[in-house]
Amino acid sequence: VWIAPGVSMPFVSLGHPDSAVSEAGLLAAWLAAGGSGVDTAQYYRNAEGVAAGLRASHAARSDVFITSKIPCMPGTPEGALEAVRAELRKLRMEFVDLLLMHWACSAAQR
Repeated sequence: VWIAPGVSMPFVSLGHPDSAVSEAGLLAAWLAAGGSGVDTAQYYRNAEGVAAGLRASHAARSDVFITSKIPCMPGTPEGALEAVRAELRKLRMEFVDLLLMHWACSAAQR
């Protein structure tokens, strides 16, 4: 799916499994089978497993499309930026390909 000039997003991405322990192995198998989309989120608490799976797969970063999500809870632009930076540190990446707000913010969360 083309989402911007020169930027293609896979039709299917691998989401997080029920067990954080198996994240790295499942991700490496997904990429070895030809998958290229990976879906993660700060809420899933699986960034380290995603990072380990990417390392284990030896896939080039340019061959993997990473979608991540931050929660509404940071509440401010500065808080959102810190949430992104924290997730990137755990993922051991400089960027993700698509960043989403995981859920809509209520007035109480702003």
